[in-house]
Amino acid sequence: AFCSEYPGFRSCLRRQIELHQLIEQHPDILDGFNLHAWPEEWGTFLGYELLGELGRGAFARVYRAREGALGSRDVVVKVSPLGGDEAKTLGRLNHPNIVPVFSVTHDEETAKTVICMPYLGKATLHDVLNVLPAGTLRLREESTVILRAVDQVNRSDETAPQLHEESRPILSRDMSYVDGVFSTMLQLASALAHAHERGVHHLDLK
Repeated sequence: AFCSEYPGFRSCLRRQIELHQLIEQHPDILDGFNLHAWPEEWGTFLGYELLGELGRGAFARVYRAREGALGSRDVVVKVSPLGGDEAKTLGRLNHPNIVPVFSVTHDEETAKTVICMPYLGKATLHDVLNVLPAGTLRLREESTVILRAVDQVNRSDETAPQLHEESRPILSRDMSYVDGVFSTMLQLASALAHAHERGVHHLDLK
């Protein structure tokens, strides 16, 4: 039904489903990727001090880390097999709403690629929605309630950057909550347009 409505996705969706079925039927096909040798949390990996896992997917894990060689700055490292292509793609993008790449390192021993990026706090859209006021009460708020919700989520982490209202004039006291949501979505759309103009399609936006 989805492919009938969006025929442009038919062939790539079919290939993806076939790939998943192939892996389920022949799990040994992934043995060469050494997928199970993930770095230990609270250990070190390629010069990064790992401070905890932030998230994971089928082929990658993301860690909060500290980069000792550069003043022990807080960073995020994404560890994956054969992740160099993703880094090359991200390196082509330069936009204020797209997280930049600091560096890329490949480890021959574990066949893992590490993509290093700035740490911008742990708040996700899901977290923010959970702490915002509910229903009609939220709609009466100023747009800055969104920034306060981000700060509330990040408050448990003293090193997380705080999104002070003064530094984010795009969400102001003169703007309603609804307008703030629109403004946030416009920033997201601007980032996607920037990527699309350079032939990069995200396809996994959450």
